[in-house]
Amino acid sequence: MATRNPLDPPTNDEKVLLVEDNRTQARLIEQMLREEGETDYEIVHVQRLSAGLEQLAHTTISVVLLDLSLPDSRGLPTFERLQTHAARLPVIILTGQRDLDMALEALDKGAQDYLVKDDVTSSSLVKAIHYAIKRKQAEQQIRFQASLLNQVQNAVIATDEQQRITYWNHFAETMYGWQAEDVMDRPALDLLLAEEENELVAALRHAMSAEQAWEGELQLKHKDDSSFPGYMSLSPLRDPNDSLSGFVTITVDISERKEVERQLAHSAFHDSLTNLPNRALFSERLERALLRGQRRNWRYAVMMMDLDRFKRINDSLGHMAGDQLLVQFAQRVHECLRPGDTLARQGGDEFTILLEDLSDSTDAIRVAERIHLALAQPFTIAGQDIKTSTSIGIAFSSRGYQEPSEVLRDADIAMYQAKARGRGCHVIFEKGMRAHAVSALQRESELRRAVERREFETLYQPIIDLKTGRCKGCEVLLRWRHPDEGLLSPSEFLQTAEETGLIIPIGEQILEETCLQLGRWDKELGLAPDFEVHLNLSANQLCHRGLAQQVRDTLYRTGIDPRRITLEVGEQALLEHPVLAAVMVAELRALGTKISVNDFGSGFSSLRALRHFQVDALKIDRTFIQSLGPQTKASAIVKAIIELANQLEVDLIAVGVENTDHRQELIELGCRHAQGSLFFPPLEANAMMHCVTH
Repeated sequence: MATRNPLDPPTNDEKVLLVEDNRTQARLIEQMLREEGETDYEIVHVQRLSAGLEQLAHTTISVVLLDLSLPDSRGLPTFERLQTHAARLPVIILTGQRDLDMALEALDKGAQDYLVKDDVTSSSLVKAIHYAIKRKQAEQQIRFQASLLNQVQNAVIATDEQQRITYWNHFAETMYGWQAEDVMDRPALDLLLAEEENELVAALRHAMSAEQAWEGELQLKHKDDSSFPGYMSLSPLRDPNDSLSGFVTITVDISERKEVERQLAHSAFHDSLTNLPNRALFSERLERALLRGQRRNWRYAVMMMDLDRFKRINDSLGHMAGDQLLVQFAQRVHECLRPGDTLARQGGDEFTILLEDLSDSTDAIRVAERIHLALAQPFTIAGQDIKTSTSIGIAFSSRGYQEPSEVLRDADIAMYQAKARGRGCHVIFEKGMRAHAVSALQRESELRRAVERREFETLYQPIIDLKTGRCKGCEVLLRWRHPDEGLLSPSEFLQTAEETGLIIPIGEQILEETCLQLGRWDKELGLAPDFEVHLNLSANQLCHRGLAQQVRDTLYRTGIDPRRITLEVGEQALLEHPVLAAVMVAELRALGTKISVNDFGSGFSSLRALRHFQVDALKIDRTFIQSLGPQTKASAIVKAIIELANQLEVDLIAVGVENTDHRQELIELGCRHAQGSLFFPPLEANAMMHCVTH
């Protein structure tokens, strides 16, 4: 349709479409427009509405002068039909009827003016056309601006000077739930604000009464009476005389931002895995407890705890299984606490508990006992039953702490004392423990340095064939050449090595040194091909995922036949995580190395270990050997073990043989191999060479 855009600026060359069937009236109107002379009107005259619509389709028209009595259309429907084809054009109705009701209805439907032909003059007609074009331009401009405001993704609301709503855009409808027609002329603040009077609302009302701008966060009200947070910006509106004519507010729904802020705040003070309070939140609550603890008769306690042997579980089953265990552990422990107690995750497998308002120390002890009881049942992780325990250290407020770090330090010291006493127990902090903790930390530091400097040495205890007296192999024994304390036995450092994980690199060094030494003996002595060396594996080493690869790489580098290496494992280490242990044992045997069960018979699960694992040798626990004698229970047990080994076709070694009577009885019972001080103590490599050759 070729119609002039009313938003375009006016020109001196306006094209007027005159729809008039009376030729005389038409000529009169054309004459009036030419007489005025200021604007050069080009008049397109048609006598029928259909012809006028056709002109609109092909000609650029500025304004329409429309008679309502036409051969093909009469009355207001004439205007309505025209509007459907030229809604953007200003239309002036020219009629011979003085009908006020029709005039008002026409104006209401969008006509720009209603002129009675007998009253029209040149001047009034030109003015009517001029103002019709101007008004249409203004209307279009208003509609265009309203359309822009409706595209804004914020609620835009205008009020009059009495703060009653005069404008409400589409997004305000979405945000507040009210349709525009339902809110017009209603008091804005009463409708929008969800909050009672508070500091922010008071500041907003003050700004409006002072005719000032304001912005801030408010709780706003939806039509359904729910509330939501919004950020509102308010500005006063002024008329050309600078008098207040109203206000306009632009509001953003900040619900999503507030939720993100809430989540960030929660994340800042909570552990992402367990959703427990984290170290920061725990310290904050502990600091408040310290302040309250300065009052008389108000007591609190802090528990420090971690999962015993968690690193072994995490390394063997994977981090996902470890995370599942931590979540289940936290849930069980939380169920043991009293209302108001705080359980927090400090990091890794370390947790803390703040027990407040205690009547006496027994309150905390009862909580610790409930925790131990709750952990007695195994956890089901990745289809496996995992048994674990926790070591708990307890520090009480009675020691007069001033800083949170002091309480945590002492609870941590007590926890490591619990580990030293066998794990799965709780220990209350005592003053003398600090010196012990400093000593333990020093020992750990020295041990790390020893790994770096390779300060570990090996001794060898021969394994003797009881029938021939020949040395058939040896057990490798670990020692630490401490720079200040001399040669240390494993009892002086092994627990620290296990707790810190240093046993893994230590074990790797010992395996490598053993293979290298075996190679040197082969070269110098020409050892028999069945000469074996036995190395001990701890439970941590057995469950280490890289163990088989470590053994494979070492054997490859040193060129040692894997059949000459026997790895000794305690039966408890096998049964602690039986599924994983079975996998690791199978991998090691697949390399060609042999597996021996150490201290066999010392526990209640020896037969279970044989049923679940393929092994190549058994070592009889020294307690049975040292108790041997005629008609003793020890002799009967040793005889049964020997018969069992023969039935299973596995090798058998008696450990701790210290006198000839023990040796003789073992021979009579059918035991083939033994080791102990009766034959040789642990020897250095050179002495071991002499033993082999003689």
